[in-house]
Amino acid sequence: MTLLRPVLVLASIPLALACSAGQGTGGGASRSCKSEEFRTAFLEGQSGTIDGASPGAALIGLGAAAVPCLIRIAELGGKASSIDGCLAETQDCRTWAMGALRRIGTPEARAFLVAQVEHAQSVELRRAAIQTVGGMREPAARPSLLISLADQDHRIRMESLLALGAIGDRLDFEAMATAVASIPDKYVATAVHAFRVMGDQRGLSVLDQRLASVSDTAARKSAQRALDEWRGAIAEDDELLRVLRSGRGQELYAAIQRSRKPSEKVRAALLNLLKSEDGCARAESVLALGKMQVPADYELLLEASLSVPESYIISAARGLMFLGDQRAVVPLETYAAKMTNAERQRALLQIVDRLRMSPAAAQ
Repeated sequence: MTLLRPVLVLASIPLALACSAGQGTGGGASRSCKSEEFRTAFLEGQSGTIDGASPGAALIGLGAAAVPCLIRIAELGGKASSIDGCLAETQDCRTWAMGALRRIGTPEARAFLVAQVEHAQSVELRRAAIQTVGGMREPAARPSLLISLADQDHRIRMESLLALGAIGDRLDFEAMATAVASIPDKYVATAVHAFRVMGDQRGLSVLDQRLASVSDTAARKSAQRALDEWRGAIAEDDELLRVLRSGRGQELYAAIQRSRKPSEKVRAALLNLLKSEDGCARAESVLALGKMQVPADYELLLEASLSVPESYIISAARGLMFLGDQRAVVPLETYAAKMTNAERQRALLQIVDRLRMSPAAAQ
């Protein structure tokens, strides 16, 4: 899939768009979607191609006001809004709009993306929607993703498996395990990643059985390597757990910094460290947990962040930034207002600005 290179350019919200918020995709929204202000924001930075890029701040800064316009583009393509500057109008404009909807993250935007899992107009657009809700770890998408595990197109089945792994609800394990039998041999290694990200070690036996039926030599080697790496990570997690539970000082801090994989046991140990008397350990645990991006951890991470000494707040704030929950903006600004070190205060406010531009994890 080809996406476009974004450039972060701040822009104010055009009056026409601000007034269209909440009006749906009717006539008023249609006129606003064709405005020069919206077109400029939508096309900002589309000067080259890069996989995995996302729209920049000019478009995201429009917020909820832009959602009806973005839904219109995702459904009908750029020409419906007089936008013809995408590399491939029927594909890039629509996936670009989905990326913007993900980052804006309002309930309307999220509900639309979930619906596209089953109802987008092409396989490629469905794949884009599935990748988006998986990246969002959107629980509301689970029913549609479970249905998509049985889709006739193996690409849809594979993307759905990955998305469910990212969402990480273990109630989906049996359906995922059943789906593994139907994926092509070349995707078995990718299936390993889905179960590994989910953190459910029951997947090892399921994948071992599937590996036994892989006939393609290259696919077998790739899947075996992925399984070996997962088992190695489990052994590493066991050692991490030992240090996280009993380590002190630099040994403990180093172990926390290595705790980036979404292992449930490691995550539980890190959550316990949020109550540590060691301020550095609390801050580094917030950072590690924030990178795991479990929305339910927000309250605990915020409480721990606000309790750390000023000398450790940057690590904790970065964790909240990675988590992406904009509710942390005001508490961090309040913390910053009380800081005595001007350099750290500036650094914290820069993190807050980045968090403000991230998609809201909870609306």
